[in-house]
Amino acid sequence: DYLLWASPNAAAASQIVEFERRKAVKVIHGGGDLAELIEKIEPRIRAYGKVNGCDLIMGMGRKGWERALKDHGYRLGWITMIRDIK
Repeated sequence: DYLLWASPNAAAASQIVEFERRKAVKVIHGGGDLAELIEKIEPRIRAYGKVNGCDLIMGMGRKGWERALKDHGYRLGWITMIRDIK
């Protein structure tokens, strides 16, 4: 199940995922005004994760998110490799 989180100028989609030792709320997609994503939407997603027993919030995206989120307590977890299918 996915949840859509919206503000006037931004939105994000998330889902809860369970790993062997951790439970996380994972942001699948986010876009729009970066300040709104960080200041308005992210705290709501984090609170939702906490209420649902998650001990981690994570997101996947381009490398530029590392720079945008490092001052907000995030760190680079991994990079996803992709390949075009031709």
